[in-house]
Amino acid sequence: MRGVPNALQQPPFQAAQRQQQLGMQPNMRGNPFQQQQQQQQLMRDEKLAQALQAHEYDRSAGGIGQRHGAIDPEREARHKARDEQLEMAFEVNPEAFVPVPMLYVACSVNDVPLKAFVDTGAQMTVMTAKCVQRCKLEQKVDPRFRGVAAGVGAARILGRVHLATVRFGSHTAVDCSITVLEQNHGPDLLLGLDLMRKYQAIVDLGRNAMLIGGKAIPFVEGDQKEHHRR
Repeated sequence: MRGVPNALQQPPFQAAQRQQQLGMQPNMRGNPFQQQQQQQQLMRDEKLAQALQAHEYDRSAGGIGQRHGAIDPEREARHKARDEQLEMAFEVNPEAFVPVPMLYVACSVNDVPLKAFVDTGAQMTVMTAKCVQRCKLEQKVDPRFRGVAAGVGAARILGRVHLATVRFGSHTAVDCSITVLEQNHGPDLLLGLDLMRKYQAIVDLGRNAMLIGGKAIPFVEGDQKEHHRR
């Protein structure tokens, strides 16, 4: 197919070839961090291959470069330029073709284990009404702080828990206020800027962790379906 780089015509084989190459590195097999990095790279390669195959399918299905059975040079040139950009993006920015994992940390409230979504774009720390019930905080919700939370969408605020303790493992705990939202989607607990500023938290993507008081709280895999419904 004209205008399509040869390196992109068989993306599934690239993923298989990378998997074979990684399997030929016995000195890395004993390192859990490197194994995790390898698995994540393989998943990105597979998703990238699927994206590129979809691009090829869409391109061939539309009869690109043709007008009433004749070749349209201008349109063909535009799509050739597009494919050249695709080749360049594949080389220098392959992450653009696969979903970016969101930032979650494992924690607990009232000994109830949770996965909290770290959101530096949120002003306040929030929890869903169902999670409030799970954590047995219903009696602490102050309904005088009712209202509406507006952002990308809108949700009704049922009140606020003025003081709650969020624990990260056995060595780190923070006290914070939690706004209670009436919603059935999104993360159970969202850590906002109010908590992060108070404790001068650092989102360290190099270490794949959030730092609070010098303690590293590693990011964990969250419920992506839950996030996509937001």
